[in-house]
Amino acid sequence: MVMYRSCPICGNKKGEKLKNISMYRLGENNPLPISYNVVCCSSCGFAYADVHATQKEYDQYYRECNMYAENAALKVADLEREEEFIQVCKVFGDKIERDANIIDIGCGSGDFLGYLQKKGFSNLCGMDPSWDSVEKLRERGVRGVCNGVFEPVAQEEKNKYDLIISIGVIEHIYDLRNYLSQILQYMRRDKKSYFLCECPAVEGFEKYIHPVPDYFNHEHINYFSKGSLDNLFNAFGLYRVNEEVYVDIGKGESRGQLLIALYEMKDQKGEIKYDNTSMEPIKNYFKEVSAREKELEGKVEDLLSTSKKLLIWGSGAYAMQLIKKYPELMEKADCFIDNNSAKQGIKIGEKMVYGPEYIQNQEEMIIAICSMMNAHDIEKQIKGSIPNCSIVIL
Repeated sequence: MVMYRSCPICGNKKGEKLKNISMYRLGENNPLPISYNVVCCSSCGFAYADVHATQKEYDQYYRECNMYAENAALKVADLEREEEFIQVCKVFGDKIERDANIIDIGCGSGDFLGYLQKKGFSNLCGMDPSWDSVEKLRERGVRGVCNGVFEPVAQEEKNKYDLIISIGVIEHIYDLRNYLSQILQYMRRDKKSYFLCECPAVEGFEKYIHPVPDYFNHEHINYFSKGSLDNLFNAFGLYRVNEEVYVDIGKGESRGQLLIALYEMKDQKGEIKYDNTSMEPIKNYFKEVSAREKELEGKVEDLLSTSKKLLIWGSGAYAMQLIKKYPELMEKADCFIDNNSAKQGIKIGEKMVYGPEYIQNQEEMIIAICSMMNAHDIEKQIKGSIPNCSIVIL
């Protein structure tokens, strides 16, 4: 098939369709499409979302629909994030001095920079397109710059940094080649400099079967294997220096596999090689997901037949895909509940998103939990407040 979005690594326009992803629009001002095909490039093998959008629309989304400045009340991820940060630091620990210039591009609220600060790194900077994120960063005592990666680079920021950090960012970028071109301007040229990249490993999709929106959603539009990540960086003269790149982190329903790779700047650009790693893990993942959908359908049927008031707990990508697939859930739902204060007060369709306190005064209700990672912790949170509440985990 001919793709709308050229392969973001090699520029090829042809490939194989693996799956269609459909979602409900998250927020009235969300500029992103609600459907796309997951495709695999016929030239280099890279798997990505053939989304009908532009980088400009993604920039608008992350600037105006930012959900990363505010951390949800349930901080199950605290220990897991620390585990992740420990693994990241292991990759560059013996190469980066404590006084090195370090910038985290797309830093969100600056969790990793806060971790580095505690470990004695002193010359830290975070960059993010959201003022909310930058304010959170400055509250930590870390220098913050409100700027998008595709905006002009200030002269004083060029050729400055010993280490560029990108944690959980590159899978969100529409225009990958322009992204790398911009990043290179920040890296030092007078001495060794490095780019640390962390992202989900497509090889782990079939190993850890998460709900579809955890891997395929509005935001995650690039699905990297080790080979495809190397292809992208090699094309810009960046070469991986760590041999082991796969890291399995988390526990239970949140366990997953990451790629953590450290690239060093070199003079010579590399060739893009065909890498066929991505296709089979994605195909196998969707086969397993299809086999599990019957159980979900039964739960949805039970919810639709109840006479109780239905509240949906969760307003993220998972909930949006569920109500897209089962529009009757949206019709029946009284409202949405979410721990993330950045989402509270918005409307999804005609249904309001409230904070957890909303459930205190409700009677004869049933709560459907639509959370990819924290469902059982949300269940404990609800039972701690209303012990006899009817709860269904979707």
